[in-house]
Amino acid sequence: MNGDGSNFHHRLRYPDTMRSFSCCCRTVFLLALALASSANADGPVPEPPVSEGTNPIPGFAIIAVLAVIVIGVSLMPSKRGHQE
Repeated sequence: MNGDGSNFHHRLRYPDTMRSFSCCCRTVFLLALALASSANADGPVPEPPVSEGTNPIPGFAIIAVLAVIVIGVSLMPSKRGHQE
């Protein structure tokens, strides 16, 4: 803080090129957002086909086996006892 109570950083200004770049980035973002929302306005999103026989249990089993392998390998002791 300066003696007059004002903060020094509030008096600094960005260069004109940085302000125009920031403005261009905001404009591009808003245009992309408007384009995406207008593209979605065509109608409802179609539902993906899902068969009634889909069973998630094999996928969960694979994940569990991989997790056990990773934890087991990370808990295996290293054979560096004679170097310590």
